[in-house]
Amino acid sequence: QEEGDPASLYVCGAPGVGKTTSIKWAIKEAKRSFSGDQVPQCPSFCFVSGADIASASSVIESIANALSMNPKRNSIENVRKTLVWGKKCSCLIMVIDEIELLLSDKSSTSDKPVTSGEEALKMLGDWSAAQDVRFALIGISNSIGNQQAKRLQKFGLAHSTVTFSSYRVKDLIKIVEDRVGSKIIDPKAIQFVAKKVAATSGDARKVLEITSTAVAKCLESLSPEERNDTKLEKPIVSLKFMLKASKDTTKYADVIEHLPPLGKIILCVAVSLNSVEKASDEMSLGMLRHYVFEALDNDPIYGDDLSIDTFFNLVQQFFDAGLLLTGTAEPFDVSSAHDFANLYSKPIRLGVQLHDVESAVEETLGEQDMYRRIMEKAKNARRG
Repeated sequence: QEEGDPASLYVCGAPGVGKTTSIKWAIKEAKRSFSGDQVPQCPSFCFVSGADIASASSVIESIANALSMNPKRNSIENVRKTLVWGKKCSCLIMVIDEIELLLSDKSSTSDKPVTSGEEALKMLGDWSAAQDVRFALIGISNSIGNQQAKRLQKFGLAHSTVTFSSYRVKDLIKIVEDRVGSKIIDPKAIQFVAKKVAATSGDARKVLEITSTAVAKCLESLSPEERNDTKLEKPIVSLKFMLKASKDTTKYADVIEHLPPLGKIILCVAVSLNSVEKASDEMSLGMLRHYVFEALDNDPIYGDDLSIDTFFNLVQQFFDAGLLLTGTAEPFDVSSAHDFANLYSKPIRLGVQLHDVESAVEETLGEQDMYRRIMEKAKNARRG
């Protein structure tokens, strides 16, 4: 931070990529580094969830508790004075997890707060920008470059931004292996769950949830003698158990929510085509891409972005997530294809029941007019 800059940091990224865990680790390390007598006084830390903040007064109460202030002196004026003149701490660093929850539900272009939560944000933003107030703010959020992130900037809460990337396949494999080792779970099963989650959300918590369920299903299948056998000749949690666990824990609404806009469009078209009864026509990737262009109808935003590479890379995510299956026993792997002509003719089908994916699409995208229009255009084009 340079002199005169607001003391605020915006930490953003998709769910389950380690934002909150990293900040908590950093706080722990900071406290440890300030533990000796030969170092300056350690800052005070205040960690709260945006869901627990109803107004500026609740923020003040949390800060006062972190500063060990007398409850009778918990006013905005007294807390601010303590942060300016108090001798109990060198400064206070406040961390708000899910800070976007303090924003109003209504989209607003005004810089003025319209709810009590936004009033609290405005106050904290002013404090972080004031040079005489020993206060810094760290906001953690899932909002990346969207309207919510822009509104947080208006309150001065995103002067510096750190964006956490989603975990890749190799990252998720390492997380599972670090937790349970490589002797219990078949490496093919670990690779499967890592690839599946990386293709949708990259959420480490999801990988661990599916893995835990797979282990539980495996234990249920074992006899008492097998459970007590400590000499494992090979991993007992096979791909079969991971597949069952994945099916039981997958919420298709979550998968769809994490797709990029073009991915959502392609899925909407695939669902629409499957909902129109035309049994004589077998669905293929070439047909799907054709109807996607029909539905976009020279859309100036997305139409030009749907290159062949983009299309097949997005479709690969659907296969990895189990939303689409090939019409043959061969798995879909765009990286191993010699040319796109072979991929165009590849037959495809929905990997789940039409009703399930339709419900998930409706739950996730049903209120957005753009996706509704695209689905209707695809259905009309298919019928025509």
